[in-house]
Amino acid sequence: MEDEQDLALALAIRLRSRGYETVVTHDALMGVNMAVRNPPDLVLLDVAMPAGGGLLVAERLRANARTAAVPIIFITASKKPETKDRAMAFSPAAFFEKPFDSALLLTTIDAVLGTEAPVG
Repeated sequence: MEDEQDLALALAIRLRSRGYETVVTHDALMGVNMAVRNPPDLVLLDVAMPAGGGLLVAERLRANARTAAVPIIFITASKKPETKDRAMAFSPAAFFEKPFDSALLLTTIDAVLGTEAPVG
């Protein structure tokens, strides 16, 4: 779930090229509803999003039995220490500040999902 559509599209393309299925939402409420209906293996979550924000999404995902254990990787443009502190309360698999190293993000996703990076 990412509010910056260009970034979300770029990440989705990179993940699909690595064999991952992706679903992109740009709205917090829509993302929660989709995740609860069909729990994903991982959520990439921007802290700042329309209709509630990423921290509210994380709170709702953790409170729902179907999504409580889904790993979350936060991505944010905020440099405020309290943003990271609040995000860390949800036990994310990782936390990235924008701009981030996309290769490191992809490696982290592979590690969280227990998959190997593609060769080549």
